Amino acid sequence: MHRGQIRTPQGTQWLTLPVHPEDKKKPLNEVRLAKDKDWVPTFLTALHLSYRNSVYYDFFEAEIESDFYEASNLDSLLDAVLFLSNKLFLYTEWPIKPTLLNSKSETKKVIEQSNPDCILMEPGSRYFRPVFPERKEADFSLPVYRQHFEGFEPNCCLLDVLFQYGPESYQIFDAL
Repeated sequence: MHRGQIRTPQGTQWLTLPVHPEDKKKPLNEVRLAKDKDWVPTFLTALHLSYRNSVYYDFFEAEIESDFYEASNLDSLLDAVLFLSNKLFLYTEWPIKPTLLNSKSETKKVIEQSNPDCILMEPGSRYFRPVFPERKEADFSLPVYRQHFEGFEPNCCLLDVLFQYGPESYQIFDAL
């Protein structure tokens, strides 16, 4: 939720939004961004080193930089995540938008409707998700696509697709 994996020459690297240390066991709607960390320059350097030669990096670089700085001024982790997610979905022209649900009954209603056009984010859920060994993962595989570096690293965030495919990102999403 608060981090994304990017492709690097050595494999992958995590970009993680810093959270206030006191908030790590709180419900997501109570988690604050850590204001004592200047994380944006670190993110931008990592993106530049990894994607500066990608096809669409120059096209989106200024917008992504502006978005990260705007997100860093937000107090709530959820607000920052929703803001950045909506921006990435806008840039990739993906029609699905994150939906913040305010209650368990609202969550249940959306699940019962099996609405495929939303991504559910429950503000009352915990920052650290408990591990349930009996939980079975869905039978699902991500499409393999051309990345900037040789080989393929799965589970990279939307920035990876955006910088490599730009407005052609739909090709990857259609494969889902």
